Amino acid sequence: MKTLFFGGSFNPIHRGHLVCSLSAAKSGGFEKIVFVPSHRPVLKSRAYDLALVEHRVAMLMLACQSMKGSSVHYDLDLIELHRSGPSYTYDTVVGLGGTPDHKIDWLIGADQLLNLHRWYRISDLLKLTRFWIMQRPGYPIDWSQVDPLVRSLQNQVVPVPPTDISATQIRQKIRDGQSIEGLVPETVREYILTHRLFIP
Repeated sequence: MKTLFFGGSFNPIHRGHLVCSLSAAKSGGFEKIVFVPSHRPVLKSRAYDLALVEHRVAMLMLACQSMKGSSVHYDLDLIELHRSGPSYTYDTVVGLGGTPDHKIDWLIGADQLLNLHRWYRISDLLKLTRFWIMQRPGYPIDWSQVDPLVRSLQNQVVPVPPTDISATQIRQKIRDGQSIEGLVPETVREYILTHRLFIP
């Protein structure tokens, strides 16, 4: 089954993640999307409001269940949660069996391009990974601002639907006592409310 991996903190998983990954998968002819939740994101601030691992995993499982019936199968891999220390994508790709002859397909947002050259062992990672870049309409990528090391990814851009949903926005709404209905799958919304996540 042709698989597309999608890593991140998913704090929380939301409809933007689902809609965009589904569109990217269909564009690339993928049959399966696998979420890879990070244990400790390397490039996130220490003040980052990160929910406990067990909550993020539970919400991802609920989100995957909400996509049953879709033409693309959704699943998750906890490979990064079984390691201690920072979550390096290079280590994850090696653990998934990535080689120069069998590259791992990995989905990232266009907003990550400017920092991609800073990723751990990026030169080696590019030999083991086929990155797919999600680009929203109306937000063209300025490749002149992208480090030369990763400019070759211009041929790996996939269009995704417009979405203004972000995990940061969702967490702020929760802190402000506002509804997040429609921003996350309903089962995820109920889980957040039940466990009082992201409330100071």
